[in-house]
Amino acid sequence: MHKAKGGLRYTVMTADAAVHEGVAPRDITFSSKPNAADKGEIAARLSAFRDVRDADASVDAEVLEIAWEVSSEEENALRLNAIAELLEIGSSPVDLYRTFKIMSSELGRVFFKSAKGEATKFNARANKAVQAAKQTLCSQADGKYGDFCLV
Repeated sequence: MHKAKGGLRYTVMTADAAVHEGVAPRDITFSSKPNAADKGEIAARLSAFRDVRDADASVDAEVLEIAWEVSSEEENALRLNAIAELLEIGSSPVDLYRTFKIMSSELGRVFFKSAKGEATKFNARANKAVQAAKQTLCSQADGKYGDFCLV
């Protein structure tokens, strides 16, 4: 729906089947196209997303660092499906949400930053910024990232 002054609004159904009218785009964190093979009930399809939301967004730090090295050669922002391919996660909507959670995690923000204007595009950070962010992360992580912080 469009507001009189040009503001776009969405109608959103959540996993508990509640309908929310007039949701602004800035209030939507993640969206994806439905999987063509998935024809089930909306609430049942959303349970897989809820499982990913509730789980810890984890990926091996070395794998993420390799993805950053590969993507830092690109000058364009990478979409979630390209990053998911680099991380070898998959391309289903749930896999893309998992990738989004990884990229939005503290470890993901060490290597990548959100592209301006789009929540599903990411730019590789500059080498100096990565080294500084890695040093900050490791000083505050209390051994959470193991060998990653020893290097």
